[in-house]
Amino acid sequence: MSRLHLDIHRDDTVQVMSGKDRGKRGVVVRTVPQEGKIVVKGVNLLKRHQKANQQLMQICQQAKIQVPQEMNRVHRAKLHEMSLKQGEPPEVDHTLQHPRCVFQILKRHFSRYTPEMVEQICGVPKEAFLEVAETLCANSGRERTST
Repeated sequence: MSRLHLDIHRDDTVQVMSGKDRGKRGVVVRTVPQEGKIVVKGVNLLKRHQKANQQLMQICQQAKIQVPQEMNRVHRAKLHEMSLKQGEPPEVDHTLQHPRCVFQILKRHFSRYTPEMVEQICGVPKEAFLEVAETLCANSGRERTST
């Protein structure tokens, strides 16, 4: 599997945007680019129960020891990097003009698929491709899509 590029790095402050820990903030302990996951201090904690033992149970009760907790990984899509100045999430671009906006990235990606490129790669005549594309666009709308 190829390595993913993560914009979030160790010691960054992040906020969880969805899931059971939504709204919690924490510091990134480590990243796992192969899985696209990040370990955040104090977020997504798991309790690691050990096999019950009479002697151990008595010692734990006397010492008031709780079940140990371990930090689990969080998917990168659930995290939002906090800005260092205000301690708040960065502003959202509602105009979709930022070059790293998902809309702009997709627009750049699909801009290479011109009718000439489709004809060259697939062997479908340009006129036939344009006819299918125009029919699909004419039959699509806000309330319906074509398949």
